[in-house]
Amino acid sequence: MTRLERHYAELLENVSSSLMRMGGLVEQAVERALDAYARRDADLARQVREGDVEINRLELEIDQLGLEILVRFQPAARDLRFLVAAMQINTDLERAGDIASNVCKRVQELAEEPPWQAPIDIVGMGRAAQRMLHDALDAFVAEDTTAARAVITQDEVIDRQMEQAFADLLRAMSNDPDSVSRAIRHSFIAKYLERIADQATNICELVVFMVEGTVIKHPRLTVDPPAPAGDDPAGD
Repeated sequence: MTRLERHYAELLENVSSSLMRMGGLVEQAVERALDAYARRDADLARQVREGDVEINRLELEIDQLGLEILVRFQPAARDLRFLVAAMQINTDLERAGDIASNVCKRVQELAEEPPWQAPIDIVGMGRAAQRMLHDALDAFVAEDTTAARAVITQDEVIDRQMEQAFADLLRAMSNDPDSVSRAIRHSFIAKYLERIADQATNICELVVFMVEGTVIKHPRLTVDPPAPAGDDPAGD
């Protein structure tokens, strides 16, 4: 392997390792956001929101590194699919971090109001979305399309939970007009958690693309597979 080839391989590894570091930070943010909600902990919620800066910094770093590889090495075949997937996963993770921050903003608002027992299981829904995100990242690391597809099937469960949560909260607001402001904030949180599950689904669709070269994000549409590419520029 030449010096240039080694440098190319190191840059690809840097993308992967930075992405996993970002994924760990996002998982932690979601975990702490759920804890803040469960404990009505405005201080913890504030810390989570402040920590979003590091997630954003990593997003920019990964984007810059990915663009550098594209420009300098013009990768093809599997390496190109990896890079395209990684850069899109980077965006999905940053959005998941933003969502955790949004959850915490609602927690800070709820902490200023009288306690109210919401008729929905926000924490349970959040843990399910969190597991999806964790399993999606594991599928990416292992390049496991079977695991990725299994995660995708769970998204419908979260969607149904969110729909039921909205119905229950509407009923609660109808029965208790004084609960409206708090119920609305809980509905926001439920929607945020459903979006975290959506980001996990996006990641898994990208894992399938990276490994198989197949686009599955819009199953009702037919997309021709990419034409076979030549050898990688770095000689793999």
